[in-house]
Amino acid sequence: MRCDIFSLIEMGRNKELGCFILKYVTTPYEVVILAEPKMLKLANKLLKEAANDPRLPQLITYDTTFELVDVYVSALVLRNTFVEGDPIFPVAFMLHERKFAEVHKEFFWTLHQHLDLSSLECNVPLCVDRERGITAAILSVFPKANLVYCWNHILQHVKTWIKASTGRTTDDVTVLRKHISTLLEQTTERDFDEKYEEFQDTWTQSFKSYVKQNLKGDMRTR
Repeated sequence: MRCDIFSLIEMGRNKELGCFILKYVTTPYEVVILAEPKMLKLANKLLKEAANDPRLPQLITYDTTFELVDVYVSALVLRNTFVEGDPIFPVAFMLHERKFAEVHKEFFWTLHQHLDLSSLECNVPLCVDRERGITAAILSVFPKANLVYCWNHILQHVKTWIKASTGRTTDDVTVLRKHISTLLEQTTERDFDEKYEEFQDTWTQSFKSYVKQNLKGDMRTR
C-alpha cells in the first residue's frame, strides 16, 4: 500500500482532487479516508431529516471488504430517503491495511467532524457485522449508538459453522438457517425466547452450544 499512499499524498496536493481526501495517516498504521463533498452535504441533510422524523426508514451501514483491492476497504452507506424506494449510496470510504479497532475509531472520529452523526444516539440505527473491533470503535466515539447487527453476516456464520461440522447435509443447512432467520424476525424479546425454546429442542447439543455462546445474545438484543 505504500506506493498507493504516496500517490494519494500527491492527489491531496491537487486542488481539484484533494477535496476528496478527508485524512491520511502513515504511522503507526496506514489509513486513507475519502469522501465526495456533495455526498457529505446530502448525507447531512438526510441525517437531519431522520433525526427530526423517526418515521423515516433511515439506516446507516458500515462494512469492510478485502475483495476490491489489495487492502481493506470500509464504507459508510446511507439510504436516500428523498428518493422513492430509499436507494442506498456510499458516503465515505477508508482504505486500510489493518483491521484494528483504532483504525475504525480513526474513521469515525474523522467523520464526526464532517457529518452530524448525533442521530446515531437518537433513532437512526447503525448496521454493522459482529466484529468486536468495529463495535468497540463505534461505541468509543458514540457510546449511545443504536447498533444493529447485519442478518446476512449472522446467517453466513451459521452456514460456515454447519459446513465445518461433520456429518451435516444440505438439508441441515437449510433448516437451521431457517430457524435462525425466524429468530431474527421476532419483534419482541418474549417472542424470541418462545421461538428459541421451540427450536432448540430439535438442535444437536453442539449447535445449541454454538448458538448460545456465539449468537443468542446478539440476536436477542440487536
